[in-house]
Amino acid sequence: IMFGGVADGSGWDNTSVFFNDLHSFDLEQRSWFGVRMKPKEGAVESVPPRFSAQCVIVGSVLYIYGGQVEVNKRECTFDDMYSIDLNKMDTFTELLANTAVIEEVAMLEDSDDEDGPSGTDDDDDGDDNDDAVDDD
Repeated sequence: IMFGGVADGSGWDNTSVFFNDLHSFDLEQRSWFGVRMKPKEGAVESVPPRFSAQCVIVGSVLYIYGGQVEVNKRECTFDDMYSIDLNKMDTFTELLANTAVIEEVAMLEDSDDEDGPSGTDDDDDGDDNDDAVDDD
């Protein structure tokens, strides 16, 4: 079983494209094939796209932990965990909620826009421009 992955420079603007699909290798046919979900109503049908996730199968359950994604050209690390019963293939179960990426993305947004978010009136003059006026 293989989960997720990344294709560097494959996006329309030459950015990386991240995946969240499952593939399985058939040893007899020596080929890969996509694994399809059979979701039940209200089920979690996918895990956020990522690469370098750690995966292990215990019995018939696949566990997916962590991984990375790129935000604003910086890599952020997930710390969440999901499971899926490979016999049923009907839902992903979130075992650990993600916290790391949320914090890292917030830090990235702050560092990328040190003058304040666009569309805000940082100089209180009634427009959305950050007019630096020296009154001396």
